[in-house]
Amino acid sequence: MEDDQENLGPSAGAKKKRCRRRRKPRSPKNNQVQPVEKKQTPKKSHDAPMTKRDLYFVLNCELVSIGKGAPAVARVTMLNWDAEVVLDTFVQVPVPVTDFRGTGISAEVISTHNPQAMSFAKARQAVQQTLKGKILVGYKLQEHLNSLGLTHPATDVRDAAQFQLFQYEELDGVTHERLVVERSLHDLAMEFLQRELHAPFPPMDKCITALDLYKAYRKEWEDFLVRQAQSNYTKNRVPIEDTRTQ
Repeated sequence: MEDDQENLGPSAGAKKKRCRRRRKPRSPKNNQVQPVEKKQTPKKSHDAPMTKRDLYFVLNCELVSIGKGAPAVARVTMLNWDAEVVLDTFVQVPVPVTDFRGTGISAEVISTHNPQAMSFAKARQAVQQTLKGKILVGYKLQEHLNSLGLTHPATDVRDAAQFQLFQYEELDGVTHERLVVERSLHDLAMEFLQRELHAPFPPMDKCITALDLYKAYRKEWEDFLVRQAQSNYTKNRVPIEDTRTQ
């Protein structure tokens, strides 16, 4: 029995030893490391960077007179940076028009019976939604915004009528004070774009002219706004008193 145990001993030990061996992982063929494919999160449309096409919009409102000369919006036109039409619609005027102001608009197209014309409330909402958080470009924009009952941050407005380079000064004949004079859009187009506008100016021409003026002088325009903001900050800054004991 002892001999048998001695004969079985080495074999059993070897068997146990073999059981304790760990299996080595097989290396890939040709020693090539297999890349781990990472799952990429699909990019959503709202994650895409904003372009000029998405940021800059031009606005023009064609106004008519109602009552004793009060302005009423009869047409709204909006373009993007690429001069593509974003909105162009006649607006219903529910009361009699006393003066069409040379717009070429007829009473029929702004009648409440015209289904192709948008109601004032819907037109206003469309403009408001489009301009939210955007840069507004145009000519005499305050007049257009007022007619729509809207406001827009002054820092996000590029009004060709208010840009210093496009204005000139003249002396008042009585007070001898320097007065800042706004040029007409026709004069601005002639002087700065060498482009002639023929009256009556279609809304599309007004929008494109204002947009091209901004594009042509964008660097000077933005530099002017930066200097203006810095100047306003300096004027409005409240000095901090030193309360430390001497």
